[in-house]
Amino acid sequence: MQKLIKECIVRRQRLAEQLPNNAMLVLAGAKTQYRNADAEYKFRQESNLYYFTGLKAPESILIVLKTAQDITSIVFTPAKNLQLEVWSGVRESSTEIVKNYAVQESYYLPDFVGKAQELLAKVNQVFLLSTDTSLNSQFKKIINNYHKLNKLKKSKIKISQADDYIKKLRLYKSDYELDLIQQAVDVTVAAHKQLIREAEPGMNEHDLEVVFRQHCLQAGIIEMAYHPIVAAGSNACTLHYLDNSQIINGQDLILVDAGCENNYYAADLTRTFPANGKFSKEQSIIYNICLKAQQAAIDLIKPGATFLQLEQKIVEIITSALLELGILQGSLAECISEKHYKEFYMHSCGHWLGLDVHDFASYYNDHQPIEFAPNMVLTIEPGIYLRAQTSLAKKWHNIGVRIEDNILVTLDGCKVLSEKLPKEIGKLEELYAS
Repeated sequence: MQKLIKECIVRRQRLAEQLPNNAMLVLAGAKTQYRNADAEYKFRQESNLYYFTGLKAPESILIVLKTAQDITSIVFTPAKNLQLEVWSGVRESSTEIVKNYAVQESYYLPDFVGKAQELLAKVNQVFLLSTDTSLNSQFKKIINNYHKLNKLKKSKIKISQADDYIKKLRLYKSDYELDLIQQAVDVTVAAHKQLIREAEPGMNEHDLEVVFRQHCLQAGIIEMAYHPIVAAGSNACTLHYLDNSQIINGQDLILVDAGCENNYYAADLTRTFPANGKFSKEQSIIYNICLKAQQAAIDLIKPGATFLQLEQKIVEIITSALLELGILQGSLAECISEKHYKEFYMHSCGHWLGLDVHDFASYYNDHQPIEFAPNMVLTIEPGIYLRAQTSLAKKWHNIGVRIEDNILVTLDGCKVLSEKLPKEIGKLEELYAS
């Protein structure tokens, strides 16, 4: 906990350094969500609020106030309520919040509107997340009330987006964050290995999901970073297949996209392997195209490279190979310029990874691709999906392949954080048989 709080102090300081004087940035935490009636979903804090505070209390709010003289962090949390605490656990007092989270001031949520109006006298700009429509709407009312109370005819307070300030910070991972991500990756790697060892025809897809989840639980990690995808046969051609409910046939490929979440930090790995332990000729051909494309992209990762460059390399390799196989028709230039390959490879080559599986960071800056730099973490995940259709020879039907690894950009290249999870055909077959 102390490591996290020290991180949060540094993060708030760096955030404030980006802000102009006489400004405040406001972040609202997640609210309790209900599955049905009064049955709650398990609570997870909004990632940005957690990033700057470490708070896990629902509906918490953070204000970072910057004036020419000082930087102040102010937190609002649910009020103490002894009756409700019997049902949902003890709430920290305002005094405990100041002490435990190293903020300057703490109040209960009923005080938020009044305190926010009071702080408006010190600022001429308020920064909010563009995605938080509720807080944006609330703050417009707070500002209007402030004007009425002070009999101001013209607004001196501007509402601006906080997104870019936060995205820049979250893009670069500290050693503390990298340790948590690596731990998540290591447990995820081990869970994938166990799943591959236990897989066999006749199982249900959800049986393998259970293997994955059980291994993570036994390793001390409770949360999944996202709902695991266990997709056999034709289901592997559905990108976000979530049912995990079909019987696995002996000739199927099984695509497993799953990762655990370690203290809010995600892993995101995908492997594809044969249900009977041996790739068929056609499965091997498609798999090796995907693997070649992924490895070529990984080889390009270094400071100064971009996702766009990696995507272009992957598209070139996949498109060229599908042309050679007769799955695509025409010239390489035409198939790429007209994006004919998207019938079989329709998603991007990867994404940022961190507190969120698709981490809160930009891919472009002033319409130019963000260049990789040390301590950025990303995934690379090309895929080829050959659904059953009349335009394809039957031997290619229902072959769905995706290979995904988690990667850290280093000073002179990159490190594959998930390198211990086999992906070459021979090594996958050996793992299956072990």
